Amino acid sequence: MIKSKLKNRNLSQEDVFNFSELFKLMKPRVMSLVIFTCAVGLLMAPNIIPTKDAIIGIILVSIGAGAAGALNMWYESDLDALMTRTCL
Repeated sequence: MIKSKLKNRNLSQEDVFNFSELFKLMKPRVMSLVIFTCAVGLLMAPNIIPTKDAIIGIILVSIGAGAAGALNMWYESDLDALMTRTCL
């Protein structure tokens, strides 16, 4: 019965997954600073870091920074609604 209800449900615009909203949620400006800092750290390392390891490291740092930004927006949504700078 549940499957038949899900099949007949019409998706509205709000139900469709939107990558641009996800990108905004991850705070791209803050992420770019974190990624830049990671890249500079990799370049300044005393030992030569293999390119594959550097790319994997930057990707993992990007994922971590995006997740932290999304969790921050979720956790502080009540306070952000009160501030004039962050309210929507």
